[in-house]
Amino acid sequence: MYSCLFLIQLGIILGLLFFVIPGIYLSISWSMALFLIIDKDINPVDALKL
Repeated sequence: MYSCLFLIQLGIILGLLFFVIPGIYLSISWSMALFLIIDKDINPVDALKL
């Protein structure tokens, strides 16, 4: 679970550093990744791909 949080934060920070729109897009699309990990019991990388 902590690896997913790290990947989400890293992706959002990088998206916001390069442009604002990709950071907003990543934060919205990855906002449900933790719920997928807990509910569906999948690994963090697969949760971020969905």
